[in-house]
Amino acid sequence: MLLMLAGQCMSVTLQSLAPEQLREWAIAAPKGQPILLRIMADPASVLPATLQDALGSTGRVWLAASLSAVFPLSLGLSLWYVSRRLYGSLGGLVALALYCSSPLVPFMGGEGLPFASSFAPAWGAYGAVFCSVAVAHTLYAPRPVVLWNARRILLLAISMVLAACGGYRYVVLLPLVLCVIWYLAPVRRKAAAAILAAAVVVALFALWAGHAFSASALWQTLRMDNPLHGHAAASALQEQIYVFGPALVMLTPIAAGIVLVWKRARYFGNVGPLVAAAVLLLSGQLLGCGRNDFLLGAALPFLCQMIGGVTADLAETKVRWWWLAALGIVIVSAWAESLRLQVAVT
Repeated sequence: MLLMLAGQCMSVTLQSLAPEQLREWAIAAPKGQPILLRIMADPASVLPATLQDALGSTGRVWLAASLSAVFPLSLGLSLWYVSRRLYGSLGGLVALALYCSSPLVPFMGGEGLPFASSFAPAWGAYGAVFCSVAVAHTLYAPRPVVLWNARRILLLAISMVLAACGGYRYVVLLPLVLCVIWYLAPVRRKAAAAILAAAVVVALFALWAGHAFSASALWQTLRMDNPLHGHAAASALQEQIYVFGPALVMLTPIAAGIVLVWKRARYFGNVGPLVAAAVLLLSGQLLGCGRNDFLLGAALPFLCQMIGGVTADLAETKVRWWWLAALGIVIVSAWAESLRLQVAVT
């Protein structure tokens, strides 16, 4: 499934991307743009001039197309790994199938957005939330807080850097991450705040270094709705629903209702992703996000994971075959719709 998704990413990129568009993104990029965003917009732009000449216009497009598969694959693998650890093989497989069958490819790439820049903030948001879960579980050990969690602080900082590629709106992650750690480790809230503060400092330093140690350039990037383009799309509810595709639109309210009503399914593994997705979606509504806004795309893996968790719970009941049959039909239909949208976009 992930290989098919990677093929879709490269296919849409190759069909919709032209060397002139790469040059336009490079010219339109703000001065002092960090190297990460430059790589996302045009990977060849960070190579020496001799290598750029050797690649030529066709090589630049192929390099961008290859990079377009890295972040979608990374997000999909992370979603599968976390879901499999929480819910077992069935839950991980369902979450991955929903992720791969969503119209993520035509949505994220159909309007001129570089694939990497679209998926990187979503991966960063997902990583930040579940890095905070890992941090919370280590706080019960009587060890030095910051030094013992240095690796987790670094991972949390990297996730924040990736999320910052989506602009200032990802600041909503900070209270979300803090609440997750406080909920899982209520007896060590000061330590949790110290870890989050350390991660924020490391992330800000990395972003500052990426902007050639220019505070004004860093602020210019963070204050934009979309650091690569400098504007947000018009907000429309039907356009935001379009992001998630028919499978998630149908399954999300059903799965959310099961989590809220059924006590057995109402645990952190299901409630956590539901709350995270709700926060991102609500923030998107309040901040006037459009179809190509990163906050909406960041909610996708959390919704897929929640449905995977509910499926794992229902698989142990008498209705498992009915649920799995309906789920299979919906996912197959979503695959067909995603392919239709891809054809329409390209």
